[in-house]
Amino acid sequence: MVGPGSTGPKFLRSQKVFKSVVPDPKNARDPNDPTKPQAFYTDKFPVQSFLWGDYAASPGTTYRFSIRPMFGNPGALTTDPKDEIRLEVTTEKEWEKGVTTHGVWFNRGAIASQKFAEEFGNRPPGNINDPKDPTVMWLSRGLLEACLGYINETKAGDALRVAAYEFTYPPILNALKTLIDRGIDVKIVYHDTSDPDDASDGPNETAMKAAGLPINDQKITFKRSKTKIPHNKFIVRLNGGTDPVEVWTGSTNFTPSGFLGQTNVGHRIADADTAKQYLAFWEVVKTDPEVKVARAKLATLTPNPAEAITAKSVVRLFSPAPKPRCLAGMAGACSTPLTPSGSPRPSASARI
Repeated sequence: MVGPGSTGPKFLRSQKVFKSVVPDPKNARDPNDPTKPQAFYTDKFPVQSFLWGDYAASPGTTYRFSIRPMFGNPGALTTDPKDEIRLEVTTEKEWEKGVTTHGVWFNRGAIASQKFAEEFGNRPPGNINDPKDPTVMWLSRGLLEACLGYINETKAGDALRVAAYEFTYPPILNALKTLIDRGIDVKIVYHDTSDPDDASDGPNETAMKAAGLPINDQKITFKRSKTKIPHNKFIVRLNGGTDPVEVWTGSTNFTPSGFLGQTNVGHRIADADTAKQYLAFWEVVKTDPEVKVARAKLATLTPNPAEAITAKSVVRLFSPAPKPRCLAGMAGACSTPLTPSGSPRPSASARI
């Protein structure tokens, strides 16, 4: 790390070792503390693949990497400083309220499981329903905190419109219930997961009842039951209760696995035009439309994109949509920055 807070250069941790040097790495113990597993570093056990990641990087920070090839036999490797490559990487700030239009958060999730085991041992996460649990914070890497922050900063007089597919994570549901208890206007469209035969509660209904949220009362909550995968995951903020000003969206379902297990992204967009379209989208799905009806209405919300999109602009595409229109539009636009948006079927929200 470069700048304030830096403790000087250090070698990255190694994931692979030489068996001739460490025959049993899984059971190797720290020579200074036998209660801990031994850590290995790239000065003795260099990177042995073309792809590697630094899962300890923080946002808004500059890092300087020094890379050298190493030669020789395991346990006696050498390197030449003349072969060194140096590069600096400055990670982006996740969000600056009032300054940036886009905030993007990626969790660590299961892809960083080896690093998780290094940090916490080979054991499950702690209390997954506690946002301040150290294992939860590590796996979330700011994703859960950002979503909760977006919800919790809602002011009196403002409103939220939520559309959710999987809707079971207590920290999110409890945060929304807290706003409702404060008298804030919150309305939620959710996927009906109740049993079609006996109407018994499914995962969403069970979690909603546990949080004290009503079930399909058509005042606060509205079920979607006429499509198999209403893959919504967005929250629109209405300034003063009427004016859409920003959106939380992305690939993250409102579940423990969405925030902590699967590899996901959260995308906060402070753009009134985007928020307006998402609100119109929400008004459509609130009525629990049949797929054909939803497709026709959403096609009018996001018409064919221009083949040449203006630089640094935002374009929204909602699905489902007629296949020729969608495919032709994407084919013509994929060479320029584009922001596809949350939808009733799987979609992305990151800029591509």
